[in-house]
Amino acid sequence: MKLSALAVAIAFITIASAQESGGSGAGGDDAGGGAGGGAGGGAGGGASGGGAGMHMIPPALIPLLNRVNRATIAHGTIMCLAFVIFFPAGSLIIRLARFKGVVYVHAGIQMFAYMMALAGMGLGVYVANAPTKLGIPSQIHKYHPIIGLTIISALLFQPALGALHHAVYVREGRRSIWSILHVWWGRVILTFAIIQGGLGLKFADNTHGGKIAYGVVAGLIWVTWLSVAVWHDMKKSKTQVVAEKHSDSEEMTPTGKREVGLA
Repeated sequence: MKLSALAVAIAFITIASAQESGGSGAGGDDAGGGAGGGAGGGAGGGASGGGAGMHMIPPALIPLLNRVNRATIAHGTIMCLAFVIFFPAGSLIIRLARFKGVVYVHAGIQMFAYMMALAGMGLGVYVANAPTKLGIPSQIHKYHPIIGLTIISALLFQPALGALHHAVYVREGRRSIWSILHVWWGRVILTFAIIQGGLGLKFADNTHGGKIAYGVVAGLIWVTWLSVAVWHDMKKSKTQVVAEKHSDSEEMTPTGKREVGLA
C-alpha cells in the first residue's frame, strides 16, 4: 500500500522519537559491554537494530496511518470532482443550455458541488490535525489548508449573490451589480481553487506524473470554461445593446422626442 506523504511523515517522526528516547539506554548498554571487552559487538548490534527499525512501522500505528491515507485520497478526489468537474459544468450549463428551468438545474449542480467541497474540507481538516493524535504539531497552519479554508469560506457568498442576480434579472430583464459580483466572484474563486488543487498535490508529495496529469486536465477544462464564459458575455452584451437601441427607436416620435404616457 502506498501511503500519503503525511502518513509516512507521521510514521517516521514517531519511529524517530521512539528511537531517540531509547538511544541513551542502548548507548549505556554498549558502554558497559565495551568496559567488559565487548564494545565492538554491542556497537554492531545497535547499528543493525537501528537500520532495521527505520524500515518498520509499529503495528499500533498502522490503523491511524490507514485512516489518514484513505482520508487524504478521498479529500483530493472529492475536491477535484467539485472544482474541476461540477462547478465548471454548472457554470457552462446556464450559458449553453436552452430549456425551461435551466436556472434551477444550474443552482442544483452548484449547491451539490458546494456540499462536496464542504465534505472535502472536513476530510482535509481531519488529515491536517491527524498528527496531533501522536503529539505532533497540526498541519492546519500550512499554506495548503489555509488557502483551502479561505476558498470554502469565500464560496459562502455565492448562493446569496446568485439569488439577488436572478431576482433583479427576472424583474428588469438585464444584469445588475449583483450579476457582476456573482459572475466574477465565482470566476476568481474557481480559478484559485483549480490552482489550489495543484498545490495540494505538491503538499501531499504526489507523483510527478500525477501532478502533470492534473495540470493538463484541469488546465484544459479551465481554458474551455473561461473561453465559453467570456464568449457568452460578449454575445449577451451585443444583444442587449441592440435590444436597447430598438426599444429607444420605438419610443421616439417623428420629431425625435420621446412621447410621455404611451402604453
